[in-house]
Amino acid sequence: MGNIYDKVLEVGDVPRFPHTGTCIFPIDWLYEILRLTYDAKNIYANFSERLQAVVRSSHAAIGYGEDVFLEKISHLSNALPIFKSGLPRIERQDIKKDLRGFLANIETVQLLRSKRADPSQLMRDLMRISPRRPPFVTEKGHLGLSSQYIKPGDLVAVVGGAQVPFILRKRNSEKYEIIGEAYVDGIMNGEAVKDCKWEYVELV
Repeated sequence: MGNIYDKVLEVGDVPRFPHTGTCIFPIDWLYEILRLTYDAKNIYANFSERLQAVVRSSHAAIGYGEDVFLEKISHLSNALPIFKSGLPRIERQDIKKDLRGFLANIETVQLLRSKRADPSQLMRDLMRISPRRPPFVTEKGHLGLSSQYIKPGDLVAVVGGAQVPFILRKRNSEKYEIIGEAYVDGIMNGEAVKDCKWEYVELV
């Protein structure tokens, strides 16, 4: 049983090292995910919420903690120096304006001056997560990461008993092909299954 929750609207692309598939510049990875939020439905109350979703999605909200085990982790403060130094690489003026305004915020300035931010931690997790996993955004505005074979029009599905969403591709009126597992920001804690309609989904 499953639920077709959403549809992939756009898949991002970044320069990558040819042999590893890792993104070359961390700012390009973060900026591309941020750009996707401007090309889709805006589901964020403010720019801070938008940026938090971008950073979570950049590493699937999982990173190496103090005990060197993978755990849920927030890298927002660690991303700020990358965004600040990478401003000249951002092409879209509307995004650059919003980001510059956020970086000029008093709380952000104080955080940057405190030296608590450690971008090397985030870059380590980007090296782990970025190979062969493009970012994407859905029609409902959710950011995500999934298989390198994902394309616009693919479906985001929640499958009964599974711990993560899946990307499916419709093959005919009744059958679907699994493209891969996915991180989809905003539905990883069961939000998509609340009051959802379960139906039989036949896979090929």
